Amino acid sequence: MSPPVRWIGIVAFGPGAVEDPERQDMPVSDEESGGVRGLRAWAADAAERVKRLVPAMGDGAVVPLRAYDASVAELDQLERLLDHDPGLRSAVSVWLAGALTFRQIAGGGRPGDRERGEKLLRDVRDPATALGATATEEDRRWAALFLLPLLTPLQPQQGGFGVREGRAPRVAAESLWSLAEAYRERGVRNEDVQDVAALEAAKEALTALAADVLLQDGAEHGLLAARAGASRGVRAALWGASQGRLHEAVAALELGRALVLHAASTSSGVPELLDAGGHHALAEAWRAAGTAEGLDADDDGVPGELPSTLRRQALEALGYRREGGLLSTPTLSELADGIEESGADALVYLVPGEGENPGVVLAVSPRLGAAVGVRQLLSGAGSGPLERYLDATAVRDADRNDPSAEEAWEEALTALCDWAFEVLRPLLAEVEERLAAEGERGDRPLRLVLVPCGRLGIVPWHAARLPEEAPHTHLCQTTVISYAASGSQFLRTLRRAPREPAAAPVLLADPNLDLTHAEVEVMALRDAFYRRARMCGGIFELADDELTPGTPDDVLAFLADGTSLLHVASHGSAGTRPTVSALHLAAPEDTGETPADEAGPGRLTVTRLLDRPDQQAAREGPLVVLSACQTDLSTRDHDEALTLTTAFFAGGARDVVGSRWTTQDSASALLMAVFHHHLTVEGLSPVDALRAAQLWMLDPHRTNPGSLGGELLRQLARPDLGRIALWAAFIHQGHPGPGATGPGSRGETEAGTEGGNA
Repeated sequence: MSPPVRWIGIVAFGPGAVEDPERQDMPVSDEESGGVRGLRAWAADAAERVKRLVPAMGDGAVVPLRAYDASVAELDQLERLLDHDPGLRSAVSVWLAGALTFRQIAGGGRPGDRERGEKLLRDVRDPATALGATATEEDRRWAALFLLPLLTPLQPQQGGFGVREGRAPRVAAESLWSLAEAYRERGVRNEDVQDVAALEAAKEALTALAADVLLQDGAEHGLLAARAGASRGVRAALWGASQGRLHEAVAALELGRALVLHAASTSSGVPELLDAGGHHALAEAWRAAGTAEGLDADDDGVPGELPSTLRRQALEALGYRREGGLLSTPTLSELADGIEESGADALVYLVPGEGENPGVVLAVSPRLGAAVGVRQLLSGAGSGPLERYLDATAVRDADRNDPSAEEAWEEALTALCDWAFEVLRPLLAEVEERLAAEGERGDRPLRLVLVPCGRLGIVPWHAARLPEEAPHTHLCQTTVISYAASGSQFLRTLRRAPREPAAAPVLLADPNLDLTHAEVEVMALRDAFYRRARMCGGIFELADDELTPGTPDDVLAFLADGTSLLHVASHGSAGTRPTVSALHLAAPEDTGETPADEAGPGRLTVTRLLDRPDQQAAREGPLVVLSACQTDLSTRDHDEALTLTTAFFAGGARDVVGSRWTTQDSASALLMAVFHHHLTVEGLSPVDALRAAQLWMLDPHRTNPGSLGGELLRQLARPDLGRIALWAAFIHQGHPGPGATGPGSRGETEAGTEGGNA
């Protein structure tokens, strides 16, 4: 049984052991006992003498400069004697740097003391250096504390860089983050949960990083900038949660996630924001730069970009550092209002812990308020099923024809779904109990929007397996699950109206003719639901003059031309970089593209979707259905949430359906036909239609909903359609509510109660 969650204001996260037992108890031979043990004792005594010189730990007495001089000389000598003991040398370097730092602050020392001390401290904190590779967590914590007085004067009048005034953008994010870490170590050591200096500095650091990403030339350069702050939003959120400061925790998550996506979405609306602020000349310059002939796509198919000077001027004009400015984050109240407007019950952030420390679940609900729950299963030590699933996936992807690898992967997937429910169990019980007490539950399914952080974005949370004694087997049978890259992305979908799917649909079958069921899938959709659809790709059944080739440029043109529905049945892949994750479409003639070309002219990549120069802030958007493999999967840079699914959303889609793994095309074709039946005939919203199709796959007594025929009708009798691998790959991002999209809408469906244990 999972322990009950404690929804509390303050979560205790231990900073780790203060002492390093491995270092203290390191065995030495008898021959070494006189020398090595003596050096260690000397080093420990020298460290204690420096501790007494640290102003924050002293009794307020004035420390004479000669005391600092003595410690520096002593530790200098020790450091030279420790080439044979790298671990002890790291510790001595920390205390030497501390003595140098405080001697310089006291007005003594020599030229270069500050630079030498700062370099030693930064090296100890960097695992890539010789000192950092052997440093303990205790060493790194002291290094952070000693960096604090070096980093505090960040305004120019104090002799600093001015990064807290928006200057020196190249060093701002890094310097401010170092300051935040130093403040955090101070707060932990002082056991002061009211000390918010770390959170304030972290917010400044994350804002500076987000601005730096926005200034970059396109998604590729933006990703490189964002990597500098990878996982920092999650770390700052854990700090906030540990102090019971949920507003700050959510702000940190929002600032530190999906920076490239946010930059792409923000850029499209900048001219309107500039106009609204009275900066008409800048607005016109932005529009002119975006449509200039010089912004045609380059040889790699990546559009040109706006000048960085223009971007910087716009950022300053829009006040990106002030509250409510360009890079502001949604408040808990705004998120709760959005949840209520959408018809959902709660927005849930799933935040992984670091090492042995637990992760947290942050929930925002219009009826229940905001709460945080501690989950040890989200720690590094508690997430074994996720690690094993990733390992099994790597083996499976290396050889798709190995049946033993496929079997092992499915076993790991099942175990992952078991683990996922144990993570969510306390949250689900708490929300359902409170909604029932408020009289809000009724018989309707629960509606949640999940924002999984880090590698938790790989998990199919909607397929979480319920206990054997439960009346259903999977979470989707009791709960409607939608996903979002961030709370900001979720709120953005509420501002987009849906388009009627059948108004101007586009159906695209694999142009490379590799997928046997791609043509079957799109022709079945056309014949049953979309008789006026524009048809693309490789379809033997249609004449060439009835088809558009289905190149990346074709798809981008459809998106710019008011398409109501884009359904793609083709190959997809998660790239070695998330920016080159791509749909495999038709290459323009005579390009000489090779299959191994990740970003070739026949690949519609995340970069090409995000860097379109003609994107506009849309008031309505199409439904995009990616019936292709790995279209909602990122193999690295997880906190950027950069996938084809999120890229289509950032580019203007209102709802997107994507996949978490390589799928079986025959089962996918069947699921998609049932999805479109519920979308058009039953009039369900995309999230409800996808859920209804997945419940249909789970139902061992499934019947023809009335629109299946031919090859798809023959697939209906397959006994294995309830396998998690066949139905759970597909997820929804976009509007999470039950709103209708088709003419046959019947409002809230009772489909959530159908389907037995499969």
